[in-house]
Amino acid sequence: MTLRITSFIIFSLISNQLFSQTIGTGEAGFNDNNPTKLNKPAAVIIFNNILWVADLYNHQIKQQKL
Repeated sequence: MTLRITSFIIFSLISNQLFSQTIGTGEAGFNDNNPTKLNKPAAVIIFNNILWVADLYNHQIKQQKL
């Protein structure tokens, strides 16, 4: 799977040049009620069909089932 990482959103490649928003709201911040809100994703890994994200400025590891 190909990923494109921006400051607040992670996209996954679904066709040649088409990306789908995978995790993130598009705005920085921290919200316990919304685990997909990111603030500077620094590293990602996919394991067992789960996307793991190191959310640098929120000091958290977040996960999203793919």
